Amino acid sequence: MNENMDLKKFLKLLQKRYISIIITSISIIIFTVCIVILAMKPTYEATESLLIGVFKNKDLQETQEITRIVASSTDFIKSPVVLHKVEKELKISNVSENIVVKNNYNSQIINIVVRSNDSKLAKDIANTVALVARDEMNKLLNSEDIKILSGPDSSTSLKRVDSPLLNIAIGLMVGIFAGIGIAMTREYLDDSVESEFDLEALRLTVLGEVDLKRKMKLKGKQLQSNKKSNKKTFRKLKLSPELVSTEQIRIIRTNIENRQKNCSLLLITSPNLSEQKSIISAKLAISMAEKGKKVLLIDGNLDNPSLHVWFNLDNKSGFTNVILNDGNLHIHSHYTYTTGLSLLTTGPLLDERSKVWGSHILENSITNLKTHYDLIIIESRDFLSASDSQILAKYCNDVLLVVKKNSTTKEDLIKTKKYLETGNKNILGVIFQVK
Repeated sequence: MNENMDLKKFLKLLQKRYISIIITSISIIIFTVCIVILAMKPTYEATESLLIGVFKNKDLQETQEITRIVASSTDFIKSPVVLHKVEKELKISNVSENIVVKNNYNSQIINIVVRSNDSKLAKDIANTVALVARDEMNKLLNSEDIKILSGPDSSTSLKRVDSPLLNIAIGLMVGIFAGIGIAMTREYLDDSVESEFDLEALRLTVLGEVDLKRKMKLKGKQLQSNKKSNKKTFRKLKLSPELVSTEQIRIIRTNIENRQKNCSLLLITSPNLSEQKSIISAKLAISMAEKGKKVLLIDGNLDNPSLHVWFNLDNKSGFTNVILNDGNLHIHSHYTYTTGLSLLTTGPLLDERSKVWGSHILENSITNLKTHYDLIIIESRDFLSASDSQILAKYCNDVLLVVKKNSTTKEDLIKTKKYLETGNKNILGVIFQVK
């Protein structure tokens, strides 16, 4: 059972990190091909063969004599007597590094094999070694029966022994294994939340999962979000009851209602920047209003407002007007097509947002809002990057965290949970964004 589970986890790891594996494999293959084509020189193998034959001395038993000479010839060919003469004749050095002498059992044939990147040099060395070895052995043994089988220089056996395709295949295998190794290393070092079990281990209640990558008809729209004129492309969501009232949202809505105790103000935030809090907040607010509640959705993300884009509304006035100028809520809020749902956008963006969060009107304004609505949902910026969400959390009954699979780190989540618990804030639960 454990082995099956381990295999299952391994296959899931490959599926999760397949991009890393593919990129690593392709990179190593390309590197291997470049090395094989551009840098690696071909290797040639030249072979000369000596035949140890019959000797003139008829008094010795022929078979025993041949066996003894064959055994000695293997060492003799690579001896200084032969190699020094070869080096002097060809004007090269370190010939022994390129020579291999082979002899099969009970065979009178000795093969002299020479490997080199230069085909001509390989043939020259093999032929010269054979000639010198034959002459020297015949002279020492007083024999003429040691012969070169391959004949003249032109007939020396030559072939290419390296295989570019084999090298590329090896590169492919190395690339795949390297890719798997890198994938496993990344998985080991990855601290992101992978499943609901990770959230439960941190004693956080999962209210439901959300998949935002389902096919929807979306239109592009540009938004100038701040004074720096950083243009970001948002997609205008044509919200409709069929779209927002999905089973995922209904489950989350039901779990929130089951866990709430006289909650009238809910803060939706996340530990870091990767989660799509705005669309999740919009979906949840619409779903709550569809059940008959009077709901106000507030865009409290003064750094990067986006709710007005999702609802296709302007952002000329809103939250900042209400806080700084003690403006009328009904003048600055917007009615949406969903009955019972109003939207308060951020309003004009300020150079110093501290004026909003440091205003003495903030607490009174939020308290006053509670008297007009059954539920107020505030979508704020990520919790750890600024104090905005921490300030808003002081005035909210409950906090809802959005956590994205394989993106939100456990470390960030633990920090967020710790800060909220230090401020005695109730974490209502977690919406787990799987895509």
